Amino acid sequence: MEATSGTKSLKVTGPCTHAIWTFRKGNTEFVVSELGCTDASEPTGTTGELAVSVGGRLQQRRWCW
Repeated sequence: MEATSGTKSLKVTGPCTHAIWTFRKGNTEFVVSELGCTDASEPTGTTGELAVSVGGRLQQRRWCW
């Protein structure tokens, strides 16, 4: 799949800032985000996360390396 358009936003939480990219096709939303500050529960080497929602309901969440 090729994502050709979307929006980029920044989430700022205390000292942490990370980018979030959102893409939509119909009622499906793909959100790719950098890690920012974490509780260290993510796998070693992880750089971000992909979340897929359909009709506003989360369907999948995967780590990015």
